[in-house]
Amino acid sequence: MQEPQYLIDFVNVYGGITSLIVGFISIFLSVFFFVAAKKHETESAILLTKIDERVETLRTINNNLLGTAIQHLATSNEKIIDNFFSVRPLESKSSISSDEPNDDIALYIMIYFYSGRANVFAKLCQSNIPLNDENKNIHQTAENAIEESTRDFKVVSDWLKNKEDKDIKNHRLYGYYANTKEYWEPYVFDNQQT
Repeated sequence: MQEPQYLIDFVNVYGGITSLIVGFISIFLSVFFFVAAKKHETESAILLTKIDERVETLRTINNNLLGTAIQHLATSNEKIIDNFFSVRPLESKSSISSDEPNDDIALYIMIYFYSGRANVFAKLCQSNIPLNDENKNIHQTAENAIEESTRDFKVVSDWLKNKEDKDIKNHRLYGYYANTKEYWEPYVFDNQQT
C-alpha cells in the first residue's frame, strides 16, 4: 500500500509544479501582452494624429480648389455675359434701302446668334435658381427654352455648315456667326449633343 501513496504524492507534486509553471507563464504572457498593447496604442495615437493632420490638409486643399473652381465659373460666366454685350446689335438693312438685301444667310446667322444666347441663358437661369415648389414653373420654362433653342440652334447650325465657307465669311453678318461659333456653340451643345 505504500506504493500507491507514493504515486499519489508524485502526481500531486507534479501537478503543483505544473500549476506553478503555468501560473508564471500566464503572468509573463499577461505582462508581455500589456506592454505590446501599450506600444500599439501609442503607435495608433501617433497615426491618428497624422491622419487628422492630413485630413485637415486635404480639407484646405479641397476648399482652395473649390474656391478656384467657383472663381473660374464666375469668371467664365462674366466672359460669356461680356461677349454677349460686346456684340453690336443687328443693323437693320432692308432690300429697299440697301444694296445688300436681307438674304437667307442673314436670317440663319441671326437665328443662330439669338438661339445660342437663349439656350445658354436658359441653362444659367435653371442652374442658378434652386428647384423647389416655388420655382417649378421657372425651371419648366427654362427647360422648354433649352429644348427649343437647342433644336433651333442644331437645325440652323446644320444649314450653315452646308453653305460654302466663302459665302459665310464674306457675309456682312460674319462677326455674329464667328462670335456664336467660338463662344456660344460649346455651351449650347454641352451635355446636349445628339
